[in-house]
Amino acid sequence: MSSPSLIKEFPFGTRLSLSHLIDFWERQAGDPSSLHAPSARVIVERLSEAPELRQIIDDRSVLETHRELIDLLMTAMVPPGRDDDYYAIAVEPFGTVPFYESPCWRRLGFGESGRFHEHLNIPPDQLLFGKLMWAYEFLLEEWVGVEADLQYAMVMTVRDEEVGLDRHFSLSIDPRFVSVRLVRDIEKPSSEVIARLLAEPTDVDLWTETLPPDAFEFDGMTVITAVDITPHEVISRLKNDLIEKDSMASPEKIDRLQHRIRNLLGCPELSLGLIAFDRRADVEAIEGARAVGKSLLLCDECAPTCPNRANSYYAGVFESKDPVIVQDLKKSELRTGYEHHLRKHGHRSLLLYPLNVDDQLVGLMELASPRPGDLNAFNAQRLVDVVPLFATTLKRNLDELEDRVQALIKRKYTAIHPSVEWRFREAALRYLEEKEQGAGIPELEQIVFHDVYPLYGLVDMRDSSRIRNEAIGADLGEQLQMALDVINAAGQIRPLPALEEVGYRLAQRIERIESELRSDDEAGVLELLRHDVEPLFGQLETYGSEVAERVAAYREALDADLNIVYRRRKDFEETVAGLNEAISMTLDAEEERDQAMFPHFFEKFRTDGVDHNIYVG
Repeated sequence: MSSPSLIKEFPFGTRLSLSHLIDFWERQAGDPSSLHAPSARVIVERLSEAPELRQIIDDRSVLETHRELIDLLMTAMVPPGRDDDYYAIAVEPFGTVPFYESPCWRRLGFGESGRFHEHLNIPPDQLLFGKLMWAYEFLLEEWVGVEADLQYAMVMTVRDEEVGLDRHFSLSIDPRFVSVRLVRDIEKPSSEVIARLLAEPTDVDLWTETLPPDAFEFDGMTVITAVDITPHEVISRLKNDLIEKDSMASPEKIDRLQHRIRNLLGCPELSLGLIAFDRRADVEAIEGARAVGKSLLLCDECAPTCPNRANSYYAGVFESKDPVIVQDLKKSELRTGYEHHLRKHGHRSLLLYPLNVDDQLVGLMELASPRPGDLNAFNAQRLVDVVPLFATTLKRNLDELEDRVQALIKRKYTAIHPSVEWRFREAALRYLEEKEQGAGIPELEQIVFHDVYPLYGLVDMRDSSRIRNEAIGADLGEQLQMALDVINAAGQIRPLPALEEVGYRLAQRIERIESELRSDDEAGVLELLRHDVEPLFGQLETYGSEVAERVAAYREALDADLNIVYRRRKDFEETVAGLNEAISMTLDAEEERDQAMFPHFFEKFRTDGVDHNIYVG
């Protein structure tokens, strides 16, 4: 199989001709029902003065001689009144050098060289291969009568120097004014051969051997049209950017995302920033938030001073999932330290978009422009498809960073108490940031807490273990007794040695539990009942109504979820839980009051009581 890159030049012969285009206008002139008939008659009349345009055109100077008439002819492909938004060129069949450009195509600035192919999303060798397959597609349809789809999708990216933004165009080729001519006799391929060709669209050798290019020639002209697909293409490229690993890891990568957003919104001076909330998400969390790549608010590595931050526009992102839009910060009602910081850096128009994943706020997208009104509700609507991509990528980056931080902490430090883990995370984050910046060989700092005093407190319930054992013993005893009642009732109706043996084992267990409850008694009792007693009930309840009633009473006494007698234990645990909850709430209230007096670290653990630790210093 030949590689497309081995094709050195377009192998088909081509000749520029306007004959098919002239035929179109002559048909329009002869059709009285055609809306184009009046203008068509004028064009045909003027063509009588330029017979050379009906011939094969080898010398393009002929076209320049009749440029006004050529422009009239081309209104067949560029509708009148569409000069400002219809992008089209006419070229020799499958060529790239135009002999006609619509006014707005001309404004794209390629000049007469037709070097638009340098701005395509495919390299030159693939473009050459694509032209070959387009030619074969046309050949199959026109000469063989078989439809095929062999064209590449082409996107052209052009820099608009006036506004400093990229524009993306989808190109399509219209061969309606092209004809294929057989220059030497060859047989048409059979349906089996065509099927093989279509199954191997990249096998150049197979195609050129079956349909030799030197046997055909294309006459006429090809029309190439371009449709502006900038929003769609920008979103597609943004998706590809965000899929990449570490797509938000540096200011340079954020700049690339910023360039895409500028193109999407049509704001050439727009600035993009990203803020991540590692643990909690509220307005106070901004103080400890982290810039991802870069941030507009945290551009000085920390949030600016803002005592009344709860009244800032940034506070609004924590209250709603909708974006916060400020068309002009200079005229805005809110003037906290955050707004002053943005204005100081030249930002006038502001758009803050919360980044949520599964209803959890993970970060914030900041967009700002030095021009008032650049950012508005229309811009925000364009971002609807983009924001979830940013949110998901940010969450992925946060998770990956957290994994690296935890791995570093576990590798470099000993066991860490949860109340001081924040300090080790700070050190690990700083180490990773310095390592990524390449500023020499970073060192992981030693962490020492000076003058910190641990205080321990305990609220316990006296005799709680004894009372729990009594509740367990009472429940087990009740369940064993109800099982023994079933066995005894069945034994009276049908005395059997097997029932006597089971009854003896149950009585022994009851006697043992009443005297002393051991640690393994609960598991032993349940195993006895589940494996040796309860499986008998299905047969025993057929002995008579009295046994069946006792079996039903046994089953009714069992807890629906645990399938054991669970009355006294449930009462005990609910009582303990209620007392613990009351104690815990009291401690929380006192801790909040104490925190205001002297900041400290606080933690508590709940068992049969409540343990609490305070680290202060």
